[in-house]
Amino acid sequence: VDHLLLDEFQDTSIPQWRVIAPFARRTTEDDVKKSFFCVGDLKQAIFGWRGGVAEIFDEVESELANMSEAQPLTKSYRSSPVVIETVNQVFGHLEKFEPPGQEIAQQAVGQWAARFELHQTARHELPGYCALEYANESEDRKPSSRNDNVLQMTVDRVGDMYRAAPDHTIGILVRTNEAVGRLIFMLQEAGIATSEEGGNPLTDSAAVEMILSAISLADHPGDSAARFHLSHGPLANRLGLEPEFQDNQPANRVAAIASAAEIRRQLSETGYGPTCEHFARILSGDCTRRELTRLQQLVQEAFNYDGSQHEAMHKLRPSRFVNHIRHEYRASDQSAARVRVMTVHQSKGLEFDIVFLPMLFSSGGWFGQQDPVIVGRAGPTEAINLVCRLTNEHHRALLPDEFQAAFDETRRREVYDNLCVLYVSMTRAIHATHVILS
Repeated sequence: VDHLLLDEFQDTSIPQWRVIAPFARRTTEDDVKKSFFCVGDLKQAIFGWRGGVAEIFDEVESELANMSEAQPLTKSYRSSPVVIETVNQVFGHLEKFEPPGQEIAQQAVGQWAARFELHQTARHELPGYCALEYANESEDRKPSSRNDNVLQMTVDRVGDMYRAAPDHTIGILVRTNEAVGRLIFMLQEAGIATSEEGGNPLTDSAAVEMILSAISLADHPGDSAARFHLSHGPLANRLGLEPEFQDNQPANRVAAIASAAEIRRQLSETGYGPTCEHFARILSGDCTRRELTRLQQLVQEAFNYDGSQHEAMHKLRPSRFVNHIRHEYRASDQSAARVRVMTVHQSKGLEFDIVFLPMLFSSGGWFGQQDPVIVGRAGPTEAINLVCRLTNEHHRALLPDEFQAAFDETRRREVYDNLCVLYVSMTRAIHATHVILS
């Protein structure tokens, strides 16, 4: 390897760098026939949770020989002047962040601010619009109620843009997969065709869930949750089940054993495709157009599953198929590509004409959930030398100094990483950014 080119270098993990470093050292030897080219943005280091260590960037120049001077990249070739001006307004004034009792957070903000240079854009011809809006105040002021209002306002605003700008793409960026699921449901309920990054799970369909319960019952006739679900749905009569209550549980257990055996026979003799198609035909009369689409996608994937290279023993366990549909398969929906909902991490490298950022409060605060353990290192790129479970401020005070330092460093990194997440989310828009708070 004489020429080494590395992109998104800020997300490199320590084990990755240990693999790459010998090649990098070789390409930076005193030889004009070799080259080392490294691109990264420390302001976009959003993968610390999976091992990325942005500080490795700082070590490149000191560890490698014959490096030319680093070149900053502060010009956007994506966004309108208004979007870039808003980014500068937010991140160019971080020195104003001085909350009392937040010294560690303030250190992280100062470190982040030191890396930020005012941006400019090459797209001066683009119109733009940015807004910070507040959702209605909730009566009980509970975080869940406040979040409900933020999500509802987001759906309302997206609906306005969806109708007013039919040629524009809309990206809705949130922090968690749970929020992605809620927004997709609410948008579709509002009649707005929506897609999830990487495709939509089929399990957002009541009809699909009913069929998966039937197949789960085939794997385990004693699955009381699946039995209860089926007993209160359109498949109950076909499976010999009565709507289940406490007094008829024994009779339903007997019926479930017989039905499970019959479904297993169908699966073994005809396969998952014909079995799912059989159930889908029964359910189709009670389905909306969207539910019918989901049933068609399930049946198609069931036939694909029959023809896949999975071993026969794998297919003998119906629960394997259920897990495949629940956790692995995603259905593409090209008709809904205009509006896409995803986490900020999934949006890395993407762009949208209009971006919505609903800022949701979680049980872990604005910074989200914390890791259950913290780790300590002698330096950012050194090996882990300390591990401790996450604990509250009261118990933390009883720990030795090196643990206190590890907790402080974890907090500093959380704040820094979250500023990176905010920066990535605010730089996805071409024309417009809408930030919605409670």
